[in-house]
Amino acid sequence: MGPQGAQGPQCCPISVDWSSLVDLKCPTSPTPLAVTGIFVQWMRNHFSDSANIDLNILKESVWTNDISTSAIIIDSVFRWKPDTTEFRPGIFVKRNPWKILRYGIDDRKMMGVNDGTCTRAYNTMFQGSHTLFCIAGESGEVELLATEVYHELIQFGPRARKHFNFLRFVVSDIGEPAILEEATENFVVPIVVSYGGQYTWTICPPSIQELSLGLDQ
Repeated sequence: MGPQGAQGPQCCPISVDWSSLVDLKCPTSPTPLAVTGIFVQWMRNHFSDSANIDLNILKESVWTNDISTSAIIIDSVFRWKPDTTEFRPGIFVKRNPWKILRYGIDDRKMMGVNDGTCTRAYNTMFQGSHTLFCIAGESGEVELLATEVYHELIQFGPRARKHFNFLRFVVSDIGEPAILEEATENFVVPIVVSYGGQYTWTICPPSIQELSLGLDQ
């Protein structure tokens, strides 16, 4: 037995800085493009300071805004070029399909009266996912990079869910390492983050659109 009163391992304080993502924070509901931006900027923030990087072997993989000197490339998957990851690792973000989940007839949430005006309120649910592709020149290196990334996503997933108005936000899949078809000198590990949220809106007739279309009847 250990010393009397010992409480076991203590949690190390960890934090994440999303101050530079303020423009990506959606007051009502996240959008597909904004979520791509969230993941790109989140990973850039994490790798911009070696103190943020947990794995010592990756401490030198520091991201900078200068692509010619940055030790890691982090961007949307549509901006990936094979030559950029020939001698350095990379993280590339891709949006997957979103599915809209219907609540009820005509997506109606409620009917009520607001300041004497009939207000039609509606909402839908959405669920979707993004894939973060971790790319490196060796299978062991890409496994380490993927570990760093999914640990960051798992640790701060609850904060991201609240901060960016998701109802659900989880790392749902960590793929096996594979040789990248577009650049056979690289290996890739995909990490899938699944999330869900709600979109709500109101229509207060007669709106300009309804009057022009004759829908206010």
